[in-house]
Parts: sequence; structure tokens; C-alpha cells
Amino acid sequence: MKPILYESSEKQFTTNGIGTLADAISCTVIEERNGSYELEMEYPLGGIHYDEIRNNRIILAMPSDGQKAQPFRVFKITRPIGGVVKIYAVHLSYDLSGIPVAPFSANDCPSALNGLKSNSMIANPFEVWTDISGSGKYKQISPASFRSRLAGTDGSILDSFGKGAELEFDRLTVKVHQNRGRDNGVTIRYGKNLTDLKQQESIENVRTGVIAYWYKEENNTQDVIVGEIQYLENHADYPKENIHVLDCSADFEKKPDKQQLNTRAKQYIKANNIGVPKISIDVSFIQLWQTEEYKNIVSLERVSLCDTVHVVFDKLGVNAVAKVIKTEFDVLNERYIKITLGEARSSFGEAIREATKSTIQPLVKSMVNIAVSNATANISGFSGYVTKVTDANGNWSELVISDQADYQQARNVWRWSQGGLGFSSNGYAGPYTTAITADGHINGAMITAGTINANTVNVGNKVLTETLTELADRYTAADGRMRELASRIEQNTDNIVLSVTRQEYEGYKAFMRAMLDENGLHVGGEGEETQTSINGRGVKVVDTNGKVLAQFDKLNNILAYLAVREFLSVGSHRLEAKLDEIEITEFANGNIKTGQVDCTYMYWIGDVD
Repeated sequence: MKPILYESSEKQFTTNGIGTLADAISCTVIEERNGSYELEMEYPLGGIHYDEIRNNRIILAMPSDGQKAQPFRVFKITRPIGGVVKIYAVHLSYDLSGIPVAPFSANDCPSALNGLKSNSMIANPFEVWTDISGSGKYKQISPASFRSRLAGTDGSILDSFGKGAELEFDRLTVKVHQNRGRDNGVTIRYGKNLTDLKQQESIENVRTGVIAYWYKEENNTQDVIVGEIQYLENHADYPKENIHVLDCSADFEKKPDKQQLNTRAKQYIKANNIGVPKISIDVSFIQLWQTEEYKNIVSLERVSLCDTVHVVFDKLGVNAVAKVIKTEFDVLNERYIKITLGEARSSFGEAIREATKSTIQPLVKSMVNIAVSNATANISGFSGYVTKVTDANGNWSELVISDQADYQQARNVWRWSQGGLGFSSNGYAGPYTTAITADGHINGAMITAGTINANTVNVGNKVLTETLTELADRYTAADGRMRELASRIEQNTDNIVLSVTRQEYEGYKAFMRAMLDENGLHVGGEGEETQTSINGRGVKVVDTNGKVLAQFDKLNNILAYLAVREFLSVGSHRLEAKLDEIEITEFANGNIKTGQVDCTYMYWIGDVD
């Protein structure tokens, strides 16, 4: 289709708006799964409606095969190169980044989406839709932009409801799908009819087996049990062996045997799809249209963003499932330029959990081991005094462990009574900064634990989840401010360029004003010995004193013509003057008059070397 240009306030898109951009040289729409949605266009300076293309106006264009045309707001127009400008636009849904939403909470996805709409703090023309049902939890504790609460932040809509949920922006409607795409049975065979350098690298890095081990250190002795390598059945078909080492120390309370470790390794292989390459394939249709290989992937032209594609690795005997995670669509020719197949990107929360699993857990385990070792050393190496303290009736009231025989004079004191256990480094009177009390409280400046099971963890006067969410929101706000700053820097750069251009223009204008006045066009600059003026009467050359050196007017005098031409040849620009007649039509006193008028044409015929 031909893109159509609209005013910046358009909402209906039922007419041709300002007009069709029929002279577009190229127009591409690029969309990523749960990501960017942009348009790029090349347009000639003399193209129809070129002068109407401005920032913030809207271009309506088809985003992919069979899809409804979508609106894109222009945000950047480059300076012309070779008579062509580049126009950059983003989907109208990016307007949601400028709509703040007040804090609220919801217990399911429809309520959360409707809450984003109803709690918008300025007018919001967008509608919402979802097919995700069931309960969940959405909690927003501070104002945030509508778009930021859809995806990309902890506690966003995609992070809170449904694993693998997918966004779709359909004009002024925000849709949240449980599964946006479809599985139409499209299959391609890697290595037979499709190859890709990145995919080959992925195959070479695939694990071909797993070996599990268990480790424990106690009383300055180390105990290690190592299982046997559990290979994939087809491991010999891979380019090289690549074995994953699996730490199972935290998986067994008691010391396991080798068979238990081998079983755990096999379970890990099955649960984590060990041996299946991570899909990363770019299918460039432009490169394949004219090849024999094209007929084998023509089915991919029927897919849409988020659709499922089956990839068969014949050599490995492995079938993998991938999604269309990015499309590049040729709007003018209505066909794909390129699609990208890959794994669905994790949500923000999944990414955090994976990062925690891979980096934080080993650190916690190490810290706990160190804490246990230190505690053991401190307790077993303690040399102090134990005192039984009794009340007035001689009953045992507490047990005191101190670093002095007289606990009243001691500095480091442990007290154990019915109220609890406490430690003070400031003497028997306290304060006791470390304590376990009878009513269930643990007080300490630093608490190290392997696992803490709790309904609520408080940080200051807030629960931990609220604090983490607040930190995520602050990160999002900071990220937004950084993006805004980058945008301002880019805009300021454009303003500097425009300022320089304005200065250049003013300079050119002053020069042209000096060269062109009521006497016509002057050829020659300041300091030159002659000045040549050109107007409707002809051509005249004068010296610095105003003396006429040559003149060529309506009298077709060949000698005068040659004399003028000689002066026009002086300098770098060479001009040629010719006399001619033109027909002029005038409307005067209710009558139309037409007549022939003599005139002088000036032709540039080149520059003098």
C-alpha cells in the first residue's frame, strides 16, 4: 500500500487525510515481540506532499501481511542527502509513555488494564483488551507512565499475569494476549534448505552431557562425591563434546551416592532441553527470492509476529520450536524483507529470577559457609566465665557467660533467661544489640541465613516486596530520565545544526541581496574590476567608476554580444546571453491581451579552470 499522511491529532483514519505519500522511495515497518514498533521511510524532496511531512504528524502504513494499517507518529526527519530525506516514526502507542498513571492495585489482568485506563492522570484515548483470565496480583505504589507499566519493569502487566503473555498494539487499542501468535505447522529444516552463521555457532555451543557432584566441608575436612557423565544419546553427532558441570550440593540433605547424582543429571537434561540448540535465525527474503532455496522457505511468508515455527535439525535428529520475534516488512511491495526466529524473551521478573539463581545463590551459599565456620570457631574457641545467677529466693534466674570472672565488670556478656538470649559488647547492663527473645523476635545488626521462610520481610517501615518494587520503579524512572536526556541531547544537536544552517542561510541571503537588487543580477564580487548586471533590458558591464564597458540589449548587435560575453567569461563562472521572444498574456479592463515581448536569457555554460 501507499502510506497516507494525517494531521497529528487524527484518531479515526477513515479518510485519506492530508494525502497519499505516493512518491515514497522505500517504507519499512519493524516490529519486535513485546518490543519496538517503528517505521522508516525514504522520500524525495520534490515528492507529493513532501512539504506537509512534519514532526508529530502521523503516517498510516501496513505493518505486515494481512494486518490492518497502523498509525506511526513522525519524530525525526533527516537533512536531505542526494535530494532524499529519511523519515523516522514510532507506533502511536508510544504516546502512552507520556500518560502518567496514579498508584492502584488489582487482582486480575482485566482489572489491572482497566485500572491503567481509569487511573490515567490526563486524557487517555486508548482502549484496553485481554484474553488472560484468572487471579493474580498487580500493585503500583507510585505514579508511572502507562507504557512502562505494560512491560519491561518488575510488577508490570506482562510480569504479573501469565507466563509468556504478549502485547499487540492495534491503532488505539492495547491488547494483552496469553498467546498472540498461532502454530500453523510451518516447518523449516536447518542445514538442508536454510543455514545461518549465528545458528551454527549456537549448535557448536550446545551441551552434549551433564556430570553432577556433591560437596560438603565440615570440621576442616572436605567430602566430595562425583557422578558419571550422562551423555545425550546422539552426542557423537555434535561438532564437539561440551559437558555441563552440575552442583547438587544443595539438593541433598544427606550424602548421596553416585547413582543418585547420575539420576539428578538425567533429570536436569530432560528438564532443561539439554542438546536442543537455541534458535537464532535471520531469514532474509531479499537474498532468497531469486534462489532455488526460496521454495523451501516460502511458507515463512505466511507467518506473523509471535507465530510458532518448527525447526528440524536433520543432522542432529532434534526438533526445536521457535517464535517469530522480529519482522521487517516492505510496505510498498507488501512483503517481508526479513524475519527473525528465536526464543521468546523472558519477562523482567523471570530475568531477575534467573540472574538470582545463577549469581546470588552461589554467593549466599558461600556466605553461609563462612558464617558457620566463623561461628564454630568463636564458640569452640571461647575462653570465658560462666556464672549462674539466682534471685533472692535462691532460684536460678539466668545464665551469664562473660569475659571476666566478675560479670558485673565484664565487657562482652551473654545473658540467657526466660526472656531470651542476648549479647552485649557494652557490659552486663547492655544494650543487647543481638538477641533472640521469647516472643519470637530476632534482633541483629547482620543475620546470615541459608534459607528464610517468611510471610513478610520488613525493611524499615515497608515490606521487602514494596522496597524492591520501589527500587525497580526508581530504576525505571532513572532510565526514562536518561532516555529523555539522550533525546534532549539529540534535539539540541539538531538545534545546533539548524542554528549553523540559519547562519549560513543569513550569510547567503546577504550575499544574494548585494548581488541582486532593483537593477538586476550582478555578476562579480567586492574588489573585482567589473560588475555585470542582468535584467529584462539586457546585459551591461561597467567598471568601478560606473563607465559602461560593454552592453548587449534588444539591438541584436553581434559585436556587443561578443564584448559582453568576454566580460562574462572573466572569473570562474561562464555565462552566455541570448535574445528571445516570449508570449505574455495579461488581463486588463475586462479583456485578455496576448503579445510577444523581447527578453534576454542567461545560460550558465560551465566554469573556467
